[in-house]
Amino acid sequence: MEGQEGNEIIYDIFLDQAWSSSPLNISSYVSSWVSRRYRISKLPVTVQRGWSIQSNTVYNNPNTQATVKSILELAPALTGLTNRTGHHPTTIFYDTNSSIVAPLKLMSRQLANLSLLCDLDTLLWTNDNFLLSNWIKAVRSWAASSDDSQYADYLEYNARNQITLWGSDGEINDYASKQSAGIVGTYYLPRWDNVYCWKNTTQTAQSFNSQVINAQLLAFGKQWDSQIWGQRNAYWGNNTSNGNLHI
Repeated sequence: MEGQEGNEIIYDIFLDQAWSSSPLNISSYVSSWVSRRYRISKLPVTVQRGWSIQSNTVYNNPNTQATVKSILELAPALTGLTNRTGHHPTTIFYDTNSSIVAPLKLMSRQLANLSLLCDLDTLLWTNDNFLLSNWIKAVRSWAASSDDSQYADYLEYNARNQITLWGSDGEINDYASKQSAGIVGTYYLPRWDNVYCWKNTTQTAQSFNSQVINAQLLAFGKQWDSQIWGQRNAYWGNNTSNGNLHI
């Protein structure tokens, strides 16, 4: 099972359903699950309501193959990014006008503005759970000792490659994309900036050469994967303590 530590309610429902002879009542299950998760005497009604909305929208996914991808995490292209189905779907399957999920629709409309990615990266820096540097630090710590830098570099390469190209030549590109501070600003933003630079120097869509652009994006991905955290421009976050931003 993939991602079991990042989406607890999905796996709790999945495993509990296996031990139930009848379909679970999702509404009551979510309510009980939320009460167990937040162990406080007076749980705000808004918390239950928020989870109820999510259980009927973002968690009610009829696509059994994959969850919806954010366009900003995908390799830039002029066509084929919206209303995509299949393995990297971008089709929104729920009502985006429903309460807390409405901003998702707005974000997709503003993607053309590169400042959105800058703002997103800054916002993610405020939460220690969304720092890519913390993850890279943890990965490198698997090396037997601080003297084993070659092995630590190997582990970092694999960690970077997993969340970007997923393969030496992008065999499953963007499969495990992440919205974390560090990758948004140093990986997704430059990829989109590359395409916008092309757009500002060409007049027609016919002049767009997808093979050339894809080759450039692949080369950039390989270069990003081979970087070593803390060296040159591959430094984001604090390698000795939490590097989150306080606003």
